[in-house]
Amino acid sequence: MPVLDIYSIGAYMFGLFLVYVCAWVFIKPLKWLLKAALNSLFGGALLLIVNLIGGFAGLSMGINIVTATIVGFGGVPAVIMLFIIKFMTGG
Repeated sequence: MPVLDIYSIGAYMFGLFLVYVCAWVFIKPLKWLLKAALNSLFGGALLLIVNLIGGFAGLSMGINIVTATIVGFGGVPAVIMLFIIKFMTGG
Protein backbone atom coordinates (compact mmCIF):
# COMPACT_ATOMS: atom_id res chain seq x y z
CA MET A 1 0.00 0.00 0.00
CA PRO A 2 1.55 3.33 -1.05
CA VAL A 3 2.15 5.89 1.63
CA LEU A 4 1.18 9.48 0.87
CA ASP A 5 3.31 11.99 2.65
CA ILE A 6 2.75 15.75 2.79
CA TYR A 7 5.01 16.38 -0.23
CA SER A 8 3.05 13.99 -2.46
CA ILE A 9 -0.25 15.57 -1.46
CA GLY A 10 1.21 19.03 -2.14
CA ALA A 11 2.48 17.89 -5.54
CA TYR A 12 -0.97 16.51 -6.45
CA MET A 13 -2.66 19.73 -5.34
CA PHE A 14 -0.20 21.82 -7.35
CA GLY A 15 -0.79 19.59 -10.40
CA LEU A 16 -4.56 20.03 -10.10
CA PHE A 17 -4.08 23.77 -9.77
CA LEU A 18 -1.97 23.83 -12.96
CA VAL A 19 -4.63 21.85 -14.83
CA TYR A 20 -7.28 24.33 -13.65
CA VAL A 21 -5.20 27.36 -14.71
CA CYS A 22 -4.39 25.86 -18.13
CA ALA A 23 -8.06 25.02 -18.74
CA TRP A 24 -9.10 28.54 -17.74
CA VAL A 25 -6.47 30.12 -19.99
CA PHE A 26 -7.62 28.12 -23.03
CA ILE A 27 -11.39 28.24 -22.43
CA LYS A 28 -11.63 32.01 -21.85
CA PRO A 29 -10.58 32.98 -25.43
CA LEU A 30 -12.80 30.25 -26.88
CA LYS A 31 -15.82 31.74 -25.12
CA TRP A 32 -14.94 35.16 -26.53
CA LEU A 33 -14.51 33.72 -30.04
CA LEU A 34 -17.83 31.89 -29.81
CA LYS A 35 -19.57 35.07 -28.68
CA ALA A 36 -18.02 37.05 -31.54
CA ALA A 37 -19.07 34.40 -34.07
CA LEU A 38 -22.64 34.32 -32.76
CA ASN A 39 -22.85 38.12 -32.78
CA SER A 40 -21.67 38.15 -36.38
CA LEU A 41 -24.29 35.59 -37.36
CA PHE A 42 -27.02 37.59 -35.66
CA GLY A 43 -25.71 40.73 -37.34
CA GLY A 44 -25.87 39.06 -40.74
CA ALA A 45 -29.41 37.91 -40.05
CA LEU A 46 -30.41 41.43 -38.99
CA LEU A 47 -28.89 42.87 -42.18
CA LEU A 48 -30.76 40.29 -44.24
CA ILE A 49 -34.05 41.28 -42.59
CA VAL A 50 -33.28 44.98 -43.11
CA ASN A 51 -32.47 44.30 -46.78
CA LEU A 52 -35.70 42.34 -47.28
CA ILE A 53 -37.85 45.02 -45.67
CA GLY A 54 -35.83 47.96 -46.97
CA GLY A 55 -35.92 46.59 -50.50
CA PHE A 56 -39.44 47.97 -50.88
CA ALA A 57 -38.15 51.47 -50.08
CA GLY A 58 -34.93 51.16 -52.07
CA LEU A 59 -32.69 50.70 -49.02
CA SER A 60 -30.10 47.97 -49.09
CA MET A 61 -26.79 47.25 -47.42
CA GLY A 62 -24.13 44.79 -48.53
CA ILE A 63 -23.80 41.76 -46.28
CA ASN A 64 -20.18 40.81 -45.60
CA ILE A 65 -18.15 39.83 -42.56
CA VAL A 66 -17.29 43.44 -41.66
CA THR A 67 -20.83 44.79 -41.76
CA ALA A 68 -22.22 41.68 -40.06
CA THR A 69 -19.68 41.99 -37.23
CA ILE A 70 -20.37 45.71 -36.79
CA VAL A 71 -24.12 45.10 -36.65
CA GLY A 72 -23.64 42.04 -34.43
CA PHE A 73 -21.82 44.07 -31.80
CA GLY A 74 -23.73 47.33 -32.29
CA GLY A 75 -27.27 46.15 -32.94
CA VAL A 76 -29.90 48.42 -34.50
CA PRO A 77 -27.93 51.65 -33.89
CA ALA A 78 -25.09 50.15 -35.93
CA VAL A 79 -27.48 49.47 -38.83
CA ILE A 80 -28.57 53.10 -38.75
CA MET A 81 -24.94 54.22 -38.56
CA LEU A 82 -23.99 52.07 -41.57
CA PHE A 83 -26.84 53.53 -43.62
CA ILE A 84 -25.82 57.06 -42.64
CA ILE A 85 -22.22 56.36 -43.65
CA LYS A 86 -23.42 54.79 -46.90
CA PHE A 87 -25.49 57.84 -47.82
CA MET A 88 -22.79 60.29 -46.73
CA THR A 89 -20.23 58.60 -49.00
CA GLY A 90 -22.67 58.46 -51.90
CA GLY A 91 -23.01 54.67 -51.86
